[in-house]
Amino acid sequence: MTTAFIVAILLCIVLLVISTVYTMKNRYFENQVRKLSEQYARLSIDFKNETNPTRAFELHAKAEKIKTDLELMIGKTTTMRRYDFELADIDLSSKEPEPELSLGELLRQYEEKNGSRVIYAQFNQDKKDS
Repeated sequence: MTTAFIVAILLCIVLLVISTVYTMKNRYFENQVRKLSEQYARLSIDFKNETNPTRAFELHAKAEKIKTDLELMIGKTTTMRRYDFELADIDLSSKEPEPELSLGELLRQYEEKNGSRVIYAQFNQDKKDS
């Protein structure tokens, strides 16, 4: 019975130490995140109130660096990821080059394609009546 009691006490002490270590680690992480958040907020406020453009850019750069560090710490990254994909093969040798059109020709082609000339004519006619 005494060995079981000693083992139980040692087990409780080990669990207490492990719990204390994890709690301290979590508190340290929370304090670190809180400090960086406060620095970011202060730099953002100073950036908005700064009248000197060069100093404002410096403050903004520092704030953005702290923001990215903070996002990396909490696992919320906004970096772009590279995706690999294959493009379809296009045979450009058989395609005829399109002629270059002037602005007026492009507008006329657009009006014919979308029928916007009729819409504009109806809109202008309605305006004349009122």
